[in-house]
Amino acid sequence: MSLAPEVVLGGAAQGCLYGLTALSLVFLYRATGVLSFMQGEAMAAGAYVAVGLAALGAPLALAALGAIAAGYAFGALAARCALEPVRTRAPWVATLATFGLALALRGVLLSLPAATQGWYRFDWVGEGRWLGLAARQWAVMLAAAGVAAAFALLLRGTDWGRRVRASAEDAVTAERLGIDVARLRRQAWGVGTALAVAAGLASAPVTFVHPELGSLALNAFPAAVLGGMKPGPAVLAAGVALGVLEALAAWQLPPGGKELLLQLVLIAALLALPRERVAAP
Repeated sequence: MSLAPEVVLGGAAQGCLYGLTALSLVFLYRATGVLSFMQGEAMAAGAYVAVGLAALGAPLALAALGAIAAGYAFGALAARCALEPVRTRAPWVATLATFGLALALRGVLLSLPAATQGWYRFDWVGEGRWLGLAARQWAVMLAAAGVAAAFALLLRGTDWGRRVRASAEDAVTAERLGIDVARLRRQAWGVGTALAVAAGLASAPVTFVHPELGSLALNAFPAAVLGGMKPGPAVLAAGVALGVLEALAAWQLPPGGKELLLQLVLIAALLALPRERVAAP
């Protein structure tokens, strides 16, 4: 088999990380009106929690669930203690607060000797090939599709999801109907952060767990914009497309070319995005 299919599939697997992280970004933006910069570092921290639990003897599935639960708890706690209190001043203040939380999480990770002395792999697939390509890459894409489907079911098929969407569209009316909007926003922060952790774990077979893992989530921002800043399949598809584009650029362009190309894509997507798509919910 030629190299091109390997490159494309590897890029698609990497793009699943971008797409799922973008999905968490867009969901939080729509549910709370805040653009979060802490998703990448939360994803990295959650991956380390999973690695730590596995090292203590926990089965991989239990370690993954523990990390996702820790992500939810951190997001909800951050919302209660920091994000929602400052959001009442202005959404952009809460956005800056997410940046501060990201730096704090990164500082914690860099202060842990075990996190800085090696790279780890949370490998729930193992070796093997399927249809001539690495099983890890197929597994990551299937896992990403499963996580995205579960999130869509939560958002579209549950009463909680309907209440979140109603409060995002019109918080004042939702309050008058008896919906506790502040509580829903705290829960949304928990769910959005847990989704970012799940993105990192789903992609774990093709990405090592290391302190710079969170920086990979920067490409979630172009995916979010290309997906229309609305939670849905378009965001995940945009992430996969960006991953493939990045892989092909790295294969064919000189060093630095892929970074320049992705930023040009982001700028072009921002220029083409209709004004109502970026309006606060």
